[in-house]
Amino acid sequence: MAIDVYPKTRLWLERLAAGRVRLDDEQTHYLSHVRRLGVGDEVLLLGGDGQAARAAIVHGEPGALWLEVASPTPQPPPALELSIALATPKGERSDWAVEKLTELGVARIVWLATARGVVTPRQGGHREERWQRLALAAAQQAGRTRAPELCGPMPLCVALARPVELKLVADPSGEPLVTWLGRSLGGRAAAPRSAQVLIGPEGGFCADELMQAAQAGYTAVGLGGLILRVETAAVAAAAVLAGVAVPSASA
Repeated sequence: MAIDVYPKTRLWLERLAAGRVRLDDEQTHYLSHVRRLGVGDEVLLLGGDGQAARAAIVHGEPGALWLEVASPTPQPPPALELSIALATPKGERSDWAVEKLTELGVARIVWLATARGVVTPRQGGHREERWQRLALAAAQQAGRTRAPELCGPMPLCVALARPVELKLVADPSGEPLVTWLGRSLGGRAAAPRSAQVLIGPEGGFCADELMQAAQAGYTAVGLGGLILRVETAAVAAAAVLAGVAVPSASA
């Protein structure tokens, strides 16, 4: 059974276990000075292992808080495992994409290396570390017990090989996404359990890349009549697909 949404203050821990735990400096600062909590107050702990647990602040000392953690409760996974594979946006726009896609429940964020892309992040670099921190913070804010997996950069052919039920590529030539979903999924006995959407760079995918996607079973869909930036298109697609299968609990 899923834990309820209260208490409202949420804190992310990589692993949860019943018993007493000492928080680190950053966690203590967040609860004491940002949330202004003290001994006797409760928090909801979110574990990176897909669990949640209630906890109460039982002791405070200079620079440290202690929590008494109740038995963790496994949380159901999201009804739709959604991957967004996108060309890396420039500068801080990629940070914004990570935050918003995490808040929308995206399970996997993939940075694509494309023919017209102008940004190729370096694996293991400072940007990757920053994206990991942003994803964890956004997962905590959204009440998720699973942070998204961050992958890439990877060639389009590698992303296309990922096995998913629903395969979509954003392209202005395609039928509008909302219309396509209503027509194509309306008669299905069950909603898809997994999906991946490909989002190209500012100039879009080249003809060869669109052909590769089509040969891999991807359907071209439009995201409206306006020209969208990469990160905006990614968030727009994720927001629409978030309603395809409504999760039974926050995850």
